[in-house]
Amino acid sequence: MRGLSWVGLSQGVVYGFQIGVTVVLARMLTPEDFGIVAIANVVVGLAAMAAELGLGSAIVQRKEVDAAQLSTAFWLSVGLGLTLFVGMALISGPLSRFLEEPEARWVMGVLSLTFVLGALGSVPRSVLTRRMDFGRMAYAEIGSTLVWGIMAMFLAY
Repeated sequence: MRGLSWVGLSQGVVYGFQIGVTVVLARMLTPEDFGIVAIANVVVGLAAMAAELGLGSAIVQRKEVDAAQLSTAFWLSVGLGLTLFVGMALISGPLSRFLEEPEARWVMGVLSLTFVLGALGSVPRSVLTRRMDFGRMAYAEIGSTLVWGIMAMFLAY
């Protein structure tokens, strides 16, 4: 029940804050700029579907996990995050020209940093899930959402 409470609290705060930040960004940005961010979010979101490769699930499901396996999973995750970041940097120019939105190139580039940041947290998040330490997961989720929102508003400014 405590785990469920932590997850519910985390999701409520995260979703509420995300909605609030989206409303603030909608007021700060012009409709054209908001549309460019939406286009970039779709492209980065599609690429993010391939970001984990099931490493987190493997960590959670294995009967025993040693330090070497965690290290291997961590570095594979970071390598994939960096690969996706570089790949997005390479295709963002041609893709923004195809979409006829040159500004989307830079927005996609900044948003693709989430691949690297997500990769850095993937294995620790899986270890917390394995331990069913939902309190720490909630703090991490809320903290990362707060940092995301503040950075988004700073960049929009």
